[in-house]
Amino acid sequence: CRVRFIHYPQKYMKTKIPTLTICIPAYNEAGNIAKMIESVLRQKGEFKLVKILVICDGSSDDTYNIVKGLSARHPVIKVIGGGRRMGKAARLNQLLHLNRSDYLALFDADLIFFAKSEIHQLINRFTPSTNVVSGHISPSLNLPFWGRVSAWSFRLLDIAGQLYNHGSNIHTLQGSVVILKKDFASTLRFPTGTISDQGYLYVKSIEHNKNGYKFARTTNIIFSPPSTFHDIRLLAVRTLSEDRQNLSDNCGINALNHYNIPLRYILYSVIINFLKNPPYTTLAIIMNIYLRLFPLALHASHDGAWEITTSSKQLA
Repeated sequence: CRVRFIHYPQKYMKTKIPTLTICIPAYNEAGNIAKMIESVLRQKGEFKLVKILVICDGSSDDTYNIVKGLSARHPVIKVIGGGRRMGKAARLNQLLHLNRSDYLALFDADLIFFAKSEIHQLINRFTPSTNVVSGHISPSLNLPFWGRVSAWSFRLLDIAGQLYNHGSNIHTLQGSVVILKKDFASTLRFPTGTISDQGYLYVKSIEHNKNGYKFARTTNIIFSPPSTFHDIRLLAVRTLSEDRQNLSDNCGINALNHYNIPLRYILYSVIINFLKNPPYTTLAIIMNIYLRLFPLALHASHDGAWEITTSSKQLA
């Protein structure tokens, strides 16, 4: 006798819709948080949103009350008053501990999801071997002069990061918009005083699996870069110095090798940006040289609660 196997079309097969919890650590984000959450609520796709959990990290502005007001209209939103400021890493650890969903999204509060399919695209990048997926962030267009210079400075490395290893590298993992698989999230804890949360997350995602991280290139999440020269210098200290020192302290000196990127990708990125906008690309290059030669003198953060850039706290 013959056994006949019947193959049903995919549309007739029942598949489990994955659950998603979105966690947002927020410190003094009254100017951003409502727009950010509203853009999240507009998201559509094959996932079940369990809740949006906002934890206020000792905010001294109206962040808590704004989210509380939104939660009255949208029961999916929950807010936790954070008391004293503890820093992003400490709050991320609290949120990791609370997760029960198939996927856990960790989003910064100063973002806007451009299209309605951004989260769907992020989740679609997961494979059985993927631990973390990061989205592509783009600077806002409606900016003052120093904000535009800052935006073009971001673009200098943006294209290079997307090209190198098909985007699967430390430069594209923006800690501001990541989704973690449940089993990976359950084992992840950021060391006390972590500043480079994105760097630490990248190293851990590929620690036992070189394919543990993927980049969702087609996503487009908008952020507002610092738009005063002081704030640009402030952010530069963290990204060019403190982030790397902190990653080295937490993961060893060899972890810094992940920052290496072939020169040809950087040169290609600079040329493409120069062809698009010669004046601002030139200004961005000059500014980057200045930031490296004359860094702002700051006391290093040991608790993970760094000084904020206030000019990026209002999304356009």
